[in-house]
Parts: sequence; C-alpha cells; structure tokens
Amino acid sequence: MIDHYEISESLTGLVIFEISRREFCADIKDVSAIINPKDLPKKEEGSHDDLSINVNDLNITLIDLHKIFDIKHLPGTKDERIVLVEIEEKIIGFYVEKVKEIFTMSKGFRSKIIFSPGNDNQYLLGKLTYGTRQLYIPDFSKIVMEVL
Repeated sequence: MIDHYEISESLTGLVIFEISRREFCADIKDVSAIINPKDLPKKEEGSHDDLSINVNDLNITLIDLHKIFDIKHLPGTKDERIVLVEIEEKIIGFYVEKVKEIFTMSKGFRSKIIFSPGNDNQYLLGKLTYGTRQLYIPDFSKIVMEVL
C-alpha cells in the first residue's frame, strides 16, 4: 500500500514538466538527466527504433507518457525533452513536451502544498496542489512494470 504522507514528506525537490498543457512532476532525486532529443545522434536511415536511445554507452528504454495517460500528443516543439528517471537501479527515459521548472523544496514551500492521492488514474501516485496549480505525480515504478 502506498503511504501518501511519506511520498509528500520525502520530496526533496521537483522537476516540473508539461504534457499537453498538463503539469506533471518528478522528485528531483530520481531524475538523472534531462536531454534534448535534438542533441542525440541521428538514427541510421531505415531505423525505426524510437523505443531506446544510447547515452554514454547506456541503452536507455524510452516511454511516451502521452500513451500511458491517453493524452493527445501536441506537435513537437523546440522545448521537447527526454527526462531520465532512475527506477529500481535502471535509467528510463520519458518523453515530455517541455520542462518548465526545477527547484529544491524548502520547508516553507512544503507547508504550502496539498497532496492528494491519485485515485482517478492507475498510473498516478497523486497530485500536488500549490495555489491554483495541479501537479500530477506519475507512478514511474508501476509504469515501467506495466510497459516493460
């Protein structure tokens, strides 16, 4: 069973990213890197392998969160990124349309957020509410177990 209090209290910082104008976040301690797909080597002609990338001699599986959350993918922009998240000693890449903010979480900030469980979607741990903002927290472990 997921301890929602423990989740909100264990957050050290957030990487906030956008998928079709919805804001999602990941704990900063789980994010290994943020990559611009345009910085990756071009695929060989005729290659349709969009399911993995090679970064520093590591073969990293890619997952499109649009498909997981059944959200329409907006056309690619210059802001599109791949967020690398460490999950159970594996690095997995997640396509996002834009990384909006990265910050550490102070005690003052933590007291201003409200955490609620993600009962409306099996792939959400919950939502953080900060003022008028809703930040969805994906259950990256569950997504990886289901997809891989």
